[in-house]
Amino acid sequence: MLTKFFPQSVETAQVAVIKARKRRDRARVVPFEYDLEDYLVSIASRVKPLKSFGVNMLNAGIRAFRALWPGEETPTGIPELAKRLLEVEDRLNEWQESAAHVGADEALSFVLSWYDGINLDVLQSMRVAPPFLSDPELVAKRQERAYSFIQYANVQKFVEGPVSQADAEMAEEDKQEEVDEEIVVESASTATDAPSSGAANPSVCS
Repeated sequence: MLTKFFPQSVETAQVAVIKARKRRDRARVVPFEYDLEDYLVSIASRVKPLKSFGVNMLNAGIRAFRALWPGEETPTGIPELAKRLLEVEDRLNEWQESAAHVGADEALSFVLSWYDGINLDVLQSMRVAPPFLSDPELVAKRQERAYSFIQYANVQKFVEGPVSQADAEMAEEDKQEEVDEEIVVESASTATDAPSSGAANPSVCS
């Protein structure tokens, strides 16, 4: 079974068993059927690296959580940490949106620092085929200048974007559903643990 589930550890386990046999009896180093002590040595040689891998995986998970959710307290339990790390895909999307928010704000800040009389409401739409969007040479210059703003954009800082009314209502509904589920689970647990009303206290005989 050990070979089936941990095939990569076979060679290491065999070497460990041979070394253990040499320590016990130098005359019996030729492979023969495993005895109980050989199996224990084989298992121990597999468990040690697995423990090391597990510790490394846990440390990697903690570092990933702290990087993706800065400022939030790291879960103390492995199941809770694993549950949160399953949200990585959504969190990475949120970080991409955050970087876009920061970059767009930085670019607009540069423009407004020179042209503070711009009507921001006009920027809600884009002109049709303006030179800086249609002329290849001007497009290249626009992109070169836009990319130069990146060094000033603090993309390491997570920035929440504006939340629409619909998104806010949906988030509130999801939160209420979670609370309702917790209440149902707690009520079911209480009902299961409660003693039956017809149960009598056992008598104590001397």
